[in-house]
Amino acid sequence: MKYISKIQSLVIISFTILLTGCGTSKYWETRNVKIKTLPNACVYLPEYKHYPKFDGFQAEMGAHKNMTKTARFYKFLGQADEHGNIVIKIGSDDYKQSGKRVLIAKAGYEDTKFKLKRKFNVSTLFNILLPPAFIFDHYKILSQKKINKLDNLRKSPHTSEEYYEMAENASKKKQKTDLYKKAIFQDVANLKGDKVKALNQLALMAMDEKEWNLAYVILKRAKLYAPNDRFTQENWDCLRGFVAQVSAKKARREQRFNNAMAVMNTTANVLSATASVMPSGNSVSITYEDSSASKSVKKKSNKKSSVSDAQNERNDRRTYDNYVDQLSRMKTGLDQYDDSNRRNIQSKMKQLRAKHNFPKNELEDWNGSK
Repeated sequence: MKYISKIQSLVIISFTILLTGCGTSKYWETRNVKIKTLPNACVYLPEYKHYPKFDGFQAEMGAHKNMTKTARFYKFLGQADEHGNIVIKIGSDDYKQSGKRVLIAKAGYEDTKFKLKRKFNVSTLFNILLPPAFIFDHYKILSQKKINKLDNLRKSPHTSEEYYEMAENASKKKQKTDLYKKAIFQDVANLKGDKVKALNQLALMAMDEKEWNLAYVILKRAKLYAPNDRFTQENWDCLRGFVAQVSAKKARREQRFNNAMAVMNTTANVLSATASVMPSGNSVSITYEDSSASKSVKKKSNKKSSVSDAQNERNDRRTYDNYVDQLSRMKTGLDQYDDSNRRNIQSKMKQLRAKHNFPKNELEDWNGSK
C-alpha cells in the first residue's frame, strides 16, 4: 500500500505539470503576424529586453559575468513593402514585455504605437482542471490569421533635424530621450545622419547613468547604420574602457570573496581534523572576543606597563647614585671605611647597571685603597 501511494503521487504530479504546461508551450512560440501599414514603413518593438549574455555585450565587450543588468531599447522587426504589407516574427511574451504594443515609423509621419490582435489560447482549456494554473497561465497569444491594419499615421510636425535640435536644448532627461528617439524615427535609414547622431547622444546619456549594456545596444545600432563614423567609434572605445574598469573591479571583489571562502574552508577542515584525532570525552572550545575590545585592553595594558617600567628605572637610578655617594664618602674619609660593605655596594651597583644599562661609575672598581 505504501508503494502504491507513492506511485499515485508521482502520477498526479506528472499529470499536473502536463496540464499546466499545455497553454505555456504556444505562448512561447514565435508567431507570424500580418500587418498592413504605410508603404516602406518600419515596425519595431519599442521596449524590447536586451540581455547582456545573449545579445553580445559580455562577449564583445569582455564584460564581467556579474554585469547582468538588462537594457530596454527598441528592436527592429522589419520594413513593409511598397504596398505596405509585412509579416513580422514575434513571440507573445516579447510583445507583452514591450507593453503590448508595436511601433510604426516612417519619415514624415509621427512614430505611433499600436496594439496587435490577439486570440484566446485554446490549449489553456486543459488547465481548467487546475484553476490556479488557468488563472495565472498565458491564456492570450498573437493571432496569425487576422491582419493588423496600422496605417492611420499622422503627419509629423517636425523634421529629424528639428527634433535633434529640440533635444539638444531640452533640460530634462526624459524630454531629451523622447526627442532624440523622434529624431531617430524621422530618419530611419540615416539618410541625413541625424539617426546616428541621436543614437550617439542616447549612448552618452546611458554611460552617464552607468547603463553599460544599454549604451552597448545603442552604439551597435549606430555602427550598423554608419560603420565608419568617427564619433561612434570614439564612444565605442570609451564604453569599452569603462566596461574594462568595472569588470576589473568586480573581478577583484570576486577574488577577495573566493580567498575569504578558501580560508574559511581551510580553517573548518583543520578544526575538523583536530577534533577527529582528539581523545573521546574531550571537546574543543573556541572563544571569540571582540577585536576592538581586545585591542583596547591591550593598549591600556601596554600603556600601564610602560609607565611602571619608567618609574622603576628612575627609582633604580636614584639608588645607584646613592651607592656612588656612599662609596665616595668612604673614600674621602667622611664615613668610616667598611670593606665588606664596600663589596656589597659595588655588587648591587653592577646588578642595577646590567639591568638598565646605566653608564658605569669608576667607584664600581674601587679596591678600597685611599
